[in-house]
Amino acid sequence: MSLTNPQVEKIMREYDKIRADAWADRERRIKEAYSLIPGLKETEQEIADLLFERAKGRLFRDSSEADAQRAASAGTDGGRVVISEADAERIDDAKPVAGETAGILRDADALKLRIQALQRRRRELLAGAGLPPDQLDIRYRCPICRDTGYVDGRKCRCFRQAESDLFFAEQPIRAKLKTDNFENFRLDFYESAKSDEDTESPREHMEDILDYSEGYVGTFGMNSENLLILGATGTGKTFLSHCIAGALIEKGFAVVLLSADELFRILADHALRRDGDDEGAYRFAMESDFLVIDDLGTEVNNTMSNSQLFSCIEKRIQTGRPTLISTNLSLKEIRDNYTDRVVSRIIGSYRILKLFNYDSDIRLKVRQERQRREENE
Repeated sequence: MSLTNPQVEKIMREYDKIRADAWADRERRIKEAYSLIPGLKETEQEIADLLFERAKGRLFRDSSEADAQRAASAGTDGGRVVISEADAERIDDAKPVAGETAGILRDADALKLRIQALQRRRRELLAGAGLPPDQLDIRYRCPICRDTGYVDGRKCRCFRQAESDLFFAEQPIRAKLKTDNFENFRLDFYESAKSDEDTESPREHMEDILDYSEGYVGTFGMNSENLLILGATGTGKTFLSHCIAGALIEKGFAVVLLSADELFRILADHALRRDGDDEGAYRFAMESDFLVIDDLGTEVNNTMSNSQLFSCIEKRIQTGRPTLISTNLSLKEIRDNYTDRVVSRIIGSYRILKLFNYDSDIRLKVRQERQRREENE
């Protein structure tokens, strides 16, 4: 179940397109800036000339020189060398090699001061025209690998996400990520009144959970908390799961979303060696930065599935890869349906987010609102 060569080639063609689009966008922004700001083109060209001069003179260590050469050859526009702000500052901060003469060092210091002055001038010119500091730079979709798919010869997380997206392309769940996001989250679907038994209303409670979820995405990394989202049918569990997963994908993390049925089929295939290829679905699920298991409790539950679930949860905990589980089951029902080992791992290692909305089914509200819109069109 590994990706075929044509599938890998398809991913690489997409990277080629991303880079080409980014380059075209950069050229458009450069032309815009030059048309708005007199003197910017000359300032940019002088920075490029000075950086190239420093690189050509071999005044840096080998690694710094490589940065300078890469920056100096980053691109041209009618003979003009284009240097990104990030590359320019990295080259500018490099130190000369040991043993150089005092004269060379003085020349290097003079060049550095001149480059710094020009860089400040460039920032001032852009700011004065209301343009961002990166107006002249390539805006990479993935700054980690610079949209190449690889870092130091290894697949970047964005490449692994592309593999996962292609591998699970037919999943209906993935299409929902386009609409299920924080921007479209409807707090008004939650009741604003609270019962005598509760300390806060469903809406207030959901506001707290939404704040936590957005903060979770903002600080996400290896060893982030595992999440268990509980709630009755129609309380927004799957939507919230999609919001978190989609936001992490946007940040460049490799995310796999599976229904409980899909996960247990993959686990069974792996356990029985029906797949027999660690490059398949099992590897994507186990090695993803973030795994979403939707609707736990809908799978066929038996001794084997309990053992497989424990192995999945345990492996991801041990490797520091966070997992999100959503379920209609209450904590009592989880204890009744799963082994003590599974329950202990979930209760002890997952942050519990419990959603509630009294008797209102949000999915019903969504359908009713959609029907009203269609009737008014």
